[in-house]
Amino acid sequence: MMMTYKTLYTNFAFIAALCILLVSCEKNSLRLQETTDPSTGAYFKLGWFSPGLNSQGVQLKINDVRQSNQLGFGFTATSTTAGYAMPFPGGGLNTGGNNKNDYLAVPTGNIEVKLSVPKRGTNEDSITVLTTSVMVERGKYYSLMVTDSFPAAQSYILNDDVAYADSGSIKLRFTNAIPNVGGPVDFLRSNTTTGVNQVVASNVNYKAATDFITFPVVVGTDTIKVRKSGTTAFLATYATGSLTNRRVFTVVSRGYISAATVRAPSISIIYNR
Repeated sequence: MMMTYKTLYTNFAFIAALCILLVSCEKNSLRLQETTDPSTGAYFKLGWFSPGLNSQGVQLKINDVRQSNQLGFGFTATSTTAGYAMPFPGGGLNTGGNNKNDYLAVPTGNIEVKLSVPKRGTNEDSITVLTTSVMVERGKYYSLMVTDSFPAAQSYILNDDVAYADSGSIKLRFTNAIPNVGGPVDFLRSNTTTGVNQVVASNVNYKAATDFITFPVVVGTDTIKVRKSGTTAFLATYATGSLTNRRVFTVVSRGYISAATVRAPSISIIYNR
């Protein structure tokens, strides 16, 4: 059967559109990867608290496979509720994250964790901010805390407790991610139940953390403060509403002494459960 000019033109247009689509798909292809079975893997969370890169996003890679969007990207506001501070996945209070307690499922054994500023529009590393190896065990939960500034970014690993607290209680752990305090810090808690400025953790060294401690749930404002041990002046204060019954949190002191705006000393609270 003889094709008409209109039919030939339609077929040509279809073939041309298909070729363009195929080229486009190849250029922007979604490359699926084998995921870790949560029942056989470990669980991993990143605490991104490196105040030197508050205006450039970083990507998280595990075993050289990208896991995140650009963490902290675009958070350049001067308030302490925005900026570099961002747990991933999940989030917390006074962070750029959400209000969930998510973890990544990762392979057991020795995993390589890399943080980098990507090349524009790609997953390729432009500036490597941190590379470290972490040993993780099946069924256990971990948080890798990243602090200090590029090119001296540092990290430390914490073993997480994700068992709910009893009803009427919460569990808090305290960790110090301020690199230039010049000594350990104390954490204090103020509310109508505990009273004013009750010391709840003392002499917490840089890159160290307490165990999870059980506290009563309170009604109304719950305020956490941090100071250098042996002093009375507060480095940072954070007031929040009542922390949710039975939940588990990590309280992080972060930032730089003498820095201003978003990089100033502050307190964030990560959801672990």
